Amino acid sequence: MKNILFVLRNHFVNDSRVLKEATTLTQNGLNVTVRCLWDEGLLKKDLSQEFIVERVCYSNRKCKSKFRKIITFLKFIPKSIKNIKSFDVVHGHDLDGLIIAVIAKAISFGKTKIVYDAHEYEAERVGLSSFQKKIFYLIEFIFIKFADEVICVSESIANEYVKNYKINKPKLILNCPSFNDDTNTYNYFREKFNLSSDHIIFLYQGLLGPNRGVNLLIDAFMSVEDKNKVLIFMGYGSLYEKVSIASSKSDNIFLHEAVSPEVLLKHTASADVGMVLIENACLSYYYCLPNKFFEYSQANLPVIVSNLPELTKITKKYETGLVVEENKKSIVAAVNGISKSDINKFKENIPKLKNDYNWGLQEDVLLSLYKNLF
Repeated sequence: MKNILFVLRNHFVNDSRVLKEATTLTQNGLNVTVRCLWDEGLLKKDLSQEFIVERVCYSNRKCKSKFRKIITFLKFIPKSIKNIKSFDVVHGHDLDGLIIAVIAKAISFGKTKIVYDAHEYEAERVGLSSFQKKIFYLIEFIFIKFADEVICVSESIANEYVKNYKINKPKLILNCPSFNDDTNTYNYFREKFNLSSDHIIFLYQGLLGPNRGVNLLIDAFMSVEDKNKVLIFMGYGSLYEKVSIASSKSDNIFLHEAVSPEVLLKHTASADVGMVLIENACLSYYYCLPNKFFEYSQANLPVIVSNLPELTKITKKYETGLVVEENKKSIVAAVNGISKSDINKFKENIPKLKNDYNWGLQEDVLLSLYKNLF
């Protein structure tokens, strides 16, 4: 039986992509160990999943040095490659994971195979300076040549990797949830927030952070005059307090805490329209296809999405929602203009999208990739 090491530099608490991939490989006869960061309150060895989770390095959050992330990474490297010769494959998540995988391959004298799983456009992530981008490009250009397989999360990003790094086209594994055949209507939000059947519920779920449309949505719904059109934020993050303040000031805005994956889809399905207003803050976001986009479709929700290439392409192809520009005026016009009959019409097209974009199809790509490796 082959042994697979997943390496990722986060705490593996809400990483649904890694969870699905590790579960799929384990269920298909591979031994998977996930090595990630430990922090206070987390198990250092977690056996609650079908695979092993080893948290091996303190995250150093209290360190005030501007080099904190580098220090943590340097501490993480030797612990992440412990007993490396007992693993047949190192599956490196993000650029940090790729660097560690290449080090592991060197230690094993080339015997260890590498899968590089780029969760986004690594050298074009939000917040990087032009100098940092150049460094990231250089590192990725060098290290990606050692990978036996490369995985990307959207067609556009895969094409950029081919163009910039002169490699074969990466495999495409999208952030899709499992197929959901539940078509029932749920009233959780209506009961929770005392909303009637006349209300149209717009839902933002996921990280409440910058460049994800949170501020745009707050501004837009502060201006929506129709009190039967309401927005619910369901999530956590740095903008949680700002959303909380907005919800206390507006009858159109509500806040719900983040929920576990086990109940997520039923909560989602109790809304009417899903909001995916990622902002064009970097190329990684410009080419993105986030989890929530596919979660909405599996919960039978039409969407309102930003005018970004991948989001626009799928939404228009399947006719499952509206595309808006990244400004208050465009969002308010879409919210004011959409009716229940529009929503029902969009819903008729969702089954096709659900069938074409679900984890069952994505895991076929993953399993085929691993079959080729061996």
